[in-house]
Amino acid sequence: MITFLHQVAPWNVRIAVTDIVVGSGFLAASGGIARASLNRAMERAYGRPPRDIGAGGSIPLVSTLVRQFPAAEILLFGAEDDAAAIHAPNERVNLEELRRTATTEALFLHEYATAL
Repeated sequence: MITFLHQVAPWNVRIAVTDIVVGSGFLAASGGIARASLNRAMERAYGRPPRDIGAGGSIPLVSTLVRQFPAAEILLFGAEDDAAAIHAPNERVNLEELRRTATTEALFLHEYATAL
């Protein structure tokens, strides 16, 4: 990408790129009581088993929490579909997706409480 930007820069525009890392990524564990409870809740709310897609998880606070509480199961999920454009100027949330996400959260709390 950097090479391409240098090649296409018009009128002697100077390109400067600095690689700065401000946060660490996060990968949720695939096992554990909370994760199993969340998977069951999502399957009930969405009518099919969830699948891992490897998106998100770059919130710097999460990796800090993992370091501070290594035994904690940290799970991230939210109302987002393929066309949501999260963090873009035209971001939107599908109301059906929001309903299912809220249902998942309620079902998760019940599943997790009964699993403990």
